[in-house]
Amino acid sequence: MRYDVTSTGIDSSPTPPALDELEISVFGKGIGECIVGHIGGGEWIVVDSCIGEREPIALEYLQKIGAEAAKVIKLVIISHWHDDHSAGISSVASAAETATIAFAQALTTKEFVTVVKAYSKDPLLPGSSGVDEMERTYDVLRHRRRAGNIREISIGPRFTGADRRLFQRPVGSIPPVEVWSLSPSDAAAQLFLHEIGEWGKPSKNAKRRLVSQDPNTLASVIWIDFDGYRVLLGSDLETSRNPSMGWLAIINSLTRPQGRAQVFKIPHHGSITAHEDMTWTDLVQGPISLVTPYNSSQLPKPTDAARIRELSSQSFIASKPSMRPVLPKDAAVAKTLREQQRTIWRRSTKMGQVRLRWRQHEDPRIELFGAASPL
Repeated sequence: MRYDVTSTGIDSSPTPPALDELEISVFGKGIGECIVGHIGGGEWIVVDSCIGEREPIALEYLQKIGAEAAKVIKLVIISHWHDDHSAGISSVASAAETATIAFAQALTTKEFVTVVKAYSKDPLLPGSSGVDEMERTYDVLRHRRRAGNIREISIGPRFTGADRRLFQRPVGSIPPVEVWSLSPSDAAAQLFLHEIGEWGKPSKNAKRRLVSQDPNTLASVIWIDFDGYRVLLGSDLETSRNPSMGWLAIINSLTRPQGRAQVFKIPHHGSITAHEDMTWTDLVQGPISLVTPYNSSQLPKPTDAARIRELSSQSFIASKPSMRPVLPKDAAVAKTLREQQRTIWRRSTKMGQVRLRWRQHEDPRIELFGAASPL
């Protein structure tokens, strides 16, 4: 079934959703992804982060619709620690004073070292380029524990993993809602523990280093069930030939929440590396598909977009890439290009928002703002 779509440059009269209304807003700008969701009753969750005009887009958006982050955000999830998913997340965690902070129990080597540093503050430990936000987020948690006079060793977040319920509003409330993590799988978590154990063993080879899993292997997929309307947020989880890893582990699980989602945030910016056929038959059903682009890898590729459109009832991209000419600063280079009648082109995008709002017994409303467009 196809639904009407409203597309405007900006949201000129921002209004919050109704108390009994689900909202899923997907933000993207070519490098960066953030999902902001209203789960009813004036309560919100934030999954991942990217920077808007001045601060994290989640905080800018909530302020725009008149919602106070300190009071309304109940859950902040960091699906994994790639820069395009975590930029500014420590600021979101700091602003969301009463929220649960959740991220994956299984980490990469650099992330593990960052956690150790957060506990020990040992200046001799190696650096952790690319996960600075992780250390700052731990600092936010440490500050909370100190304010509550709680031992610092208990500063850790809530961990995501296979088939873990992170939030629940019980049946009988208006509206009932559950938020689950479906990954990383138990096998990925066990492999992480094995790698860390091997890392700690003495070795005659001083150059031996821990071979860590890729962050995309450890990404947290999120499932939201809002009174029977289901949303699957795919993060960057990739598929694997190993049935206990990646998307196959979720599909094969006997303990995950049942049903098929009507909305699917496509994993890994639409890349074929995250495509699994059975995801589309077992986890979703002719969904409204939402994509965030990743310009550095030129994702989604035209073949990816065509595949997603074919499998979806409707599909949208948070920010449509465009090409613009770039004038080299070096005069000699610019002259050479003119003489050869050549032009350097750069893919550019601006922030866009795909917003879906739904309430029981009504069709979903789909709105596109900024650079968002049909895929």
